[in-house]
Amino acid sequence: HYPAAFMAAVLSADMDHTDKIASFIMECRNMRINILPPDINQSAYEFRMTDTQSIRYGLGAIKGIGKAAIDYIEEERESGGQYVSLDDFCNRMDLKKANKRAMETLVRSGAMDVLDPDHNRARLLHDLPRCMHAAEQTQRDQEAGQSDMFGTLQPVSTSNERELSKVDPWPELQRLEAEKNSLGLYLTGHPVKVHYRDIRNFSSSLLGKVHRQVPTDGKNRRGVHMTLGALVTPLVRRTARGYFIAIEDHSGRMDAFLSNEVYATYADLMVKDSIVVIEGNVAKDEFTGGYKITANHIMSLGDAKARYAKGIDIAVSGPDDSLCTSLAATFSPYRKGTSRVYLHYRNQRARVSLELGADWTVKPSEELIAALNELEAVKQAGFRY
Repeated sequence: HYPAAFMAAVLSADMDHTDKIASFIMECRNMRINILPPDINQSAYEFRMTDTQSIRYGLGAIKGIGKAAIDYIEEERESGGQYVSLDDFCNRMDLKKANKRAMETLVRSGAMDVLDPDHNRARLLHDLPRCMHAAEQTQRDQEAGQSDMFGTLQPVSTSNERELSKVDPWPELQRLEAEKNSLGLYLTGHPVKVHYRDIRNFSSSLLGKVHRQVPTDGKNRRGVHMTLGALVTPLVRRTARGYFIAIEDHSGRMDAFLSNEVYATYADLMVKDSIVVIEGNVAKDEFTGGYKITANHIMSLGDAKARYAKGIDIAVSGPDDSLCTSLAATFSPYRKGTSRVYLHYRNQRARVSLELGADWTVKPSEELIAALNELEAVKQAGFRY
């Protein structure tokens, strides 16, 4: 009757086991329970239900943050009110309980997003040493009973109106990787979701929706042939017949079974945190009650994009005398392919699309797309499916 309260208790009981936390969070999402990210102004040490459909992430589940530091954060918040800026937090925090590494982990986890108006973790991390240094100096002076030249101690400003450093936010994949390093899991996004605009063009289904295509009446034990894009997790179970490797995307998790022969062929691709595209048969796993894919062919995401691409779209910023020259030089290593190239230009009055001739066909690859996106006249380049 109280699923959010129950799952909060389950999560809190296993805070030291990241693999279990990740599994329970997937289960919460399947139950349509929202997992709110950690927040120094809202989180407790444990996971807490915030309403009937939401759970706030517990600070105690962040790697490398001691209980003494978390207790202090909560006690100071209750007595002095919510933290309003990075300066305010550093000045009020007992920095003997939270060293620089712990503070950096709080930033990377997203727990300190509330201290930046743009939730810019790169800027928070950039400003952290300065704020900590000023706060440490103030705390040392207070402990020594010293005063400044006017006879009073001037604490670090707690205003959030200080001039913000000009630091670009991290790209989404970098932000997610930093989040995973501090939480042990992807919480506010997923690398597969970042690439899903491409993956959806050749994937049969999200992992969490394969059940819609696989019959469960037992008539087709071999399963249904599918192509799935997923991230490789570190969970591996070896048997005499082969390997069971857990894969996941932003919708769910399942096992991929690789026979010994298949594993020997593709072991270099099945690396933790890499995104792969697996072709094989998906069937109900009678042992676990979930679903599994028996792999027969595996590709890297880059190779899959190139294999399934029908062409390359290039949006250009405008007429440029050097455009043809720079495109020809960029295409040179990728010539004699079969993929057509399409140029697109638009302004406030019109839009134009141009298919380049057969002499401009190329072999599509991630490297070519990256090289095109480096050109000054190119706004965006990508695969056409």
